[in-house]
Amino acid sequence: MEKMKKSDTVMRSSITPEEMLVIILSFPKDETRRISWINAIRRDNWLPTSASRLCSEHFPEHMIDRTSLVCVRLREGAVPSIFKFPPHLKKVIKERKPPFQRELAQPSASSTHQVELQEIPDSPTDNIAESPTKLFYKRKVEELDDLVQIKNSKIKVLQQKVRRYKTKINTLQDLISDLKDKNFMDEDSIQILSTVSEVNKEFLNRQLASVKATTLPSTFSPELRSFALTLHFYSPRAYEYVRSTFALSLPHQRTLYRWYEHIDGAPGFTKEAIDALKLKIKNTSFPLFFSLIMDEMSIRQHAEFDGKETHGLINLGFDHSDDDSLPLAKDAFILLLVCINAHFKLPVGYFLCNGLSSNQKQTIIKSCLSLMDENNINVISLTFDGLSSNFTMAKLLGCSFDDTKKLKTSFVHPSDKNKSVVVIPDPSHMLKLV
Repeated sequence: MEKMKKSDTVMRSSITPEEMLVIILSFPKDETRRISWINAIRRDNWLPTSASRLCSEHFPEHMIDRTSLVCVRLREGAVPSIFKFPPHLKKVIKERKPPFQRELAQPSASSTHQVELQEIPDSPTDNIAESPTKLFYKRKVEELDDLVQIKNSKIKVLQQKVRRYKTKINTLQDLISDLKDKNFMDEDSIQILSTVSEVNKEFLNRQLASVKATTLPSTFSPELRSFALTLHFYSPRAYEYVRSTFALSLPHQRTLYRWYEHIDGAPGFTKEAIDALKLKIKNTSFPLFFSLIMDEMSIRQHAEFDGKETHGLINLGFDHSDDDSLPLAKDAFILLLVCINAHFKLPVGYFLCNGLSSNQKQTIIKSCLSLMDENNINVISLTFDGLSSNFTMAKLLGCSFDDTKKLKTSFVHPSDKNKSVVVIPDPSHMLKLV
């Protein structure tokens, strides 16, 4: 039984006994009932909108429930059937012809022969109006036909999607174009990713080994390492998509965290600093807690060549030593660990960049926190200055600053759901903004 909306209900106290209770009804949301109402109206090329209405005068009285003292409802399965259609839409009901007149007297032999030759009129059953049961099933057939058409159109759309998914990605350029079409990465990230050397052969070999269930190679080539690190930095979502598409031919994210480490002070996470922290924690009798501080520093745009590689270009800890097409770096993104319950601090990594977006900062922070957790370094807070991109990064991590009454100043640790990291904006910088 369908209950009317508040605006569509007429209170009985406002109706005089002499008046009929007329209700304005909206079309049902149920797809089957909605189609039956549309078919009953008999309008060509017309579909109801959210503002379309129908009054209760189009429903027989037995389909309306007036037993309630508060409102009037339609009974379940009610369909409008009372309309004043124009002549061309009215159903033509032929009148039944009178029965064949027979003589009361006994017919003679000649008259009997005459009767046999006389034309017998058509059966009157063809002219009788359709019964309610027949009309009901006829309406059901029309509704099912409409549903079949809708389902067929959905099947056609799904088949098109399946054909697109089955399209093979044969080259790295096809893969980059596919990532661009799916809006996994922006234009600048696509341009930098396209500068990575071709890795088609190793991709295909690893994918073939995965399909045949043979042993995968234990090492990755420098080209594949550079491609994986670059793709994961600019879009972890795109990285997961490519990894699943190529049958896990790319390394796991934990492997990427280890690749970020360097022992020569190059951009990325510094392995020597992490090892020093591990040794410090091991030789301390009480647990140490750390705060991660991030900041961007402007640097002079300048490139130098030392005989082996060019320095001063954008470097996010990946191997771009053979690529001179990257732009000059203008910023250094610094990560510093400060011990809360002891008096020391240590930089753990830096990245040369040309301005980082909120998503890219989020990726670096998650990678740093996961790497620290793997080395038993307990980071409990994150501090940054008042840039809008930093607060957007905090929102992406899981914080909320929109409602002052429901502030959420912490987010779940990426490696341990039972831990949380508190966000603390830099007080001196925030006072300066005020």
